[in-house]
Amino acid sequence: MSLTNEELYQRILVRKTENNNDLSLNLTVPPDCPKEIYDLLCECWHIDGTKRPNIADITLYFKRHIDATRLNNIS
Repeated sequence: MSLTNEELYQRILVRKTENNNDLSLNLTVPPDCPKEIYDLLCECWHIDGTKRPNIADITLYFKRHIDATRLNNIS
């Protein structure tokens, strides 16, 4: 299913973090989505674009995640 930007934003709720100064978008958790991936998705959709991870940060995240998975499979 493909959503338009308008439809997507209608499904997103705004939430406040613990310090109540930081607004972020509260995405619905996709089925079978690991918490770490969901957290990254939420960071990518942060209302304040300056607080979103850049592509280098996202790449590093996945590289570390893949490396950790490989190490766990070797053990």
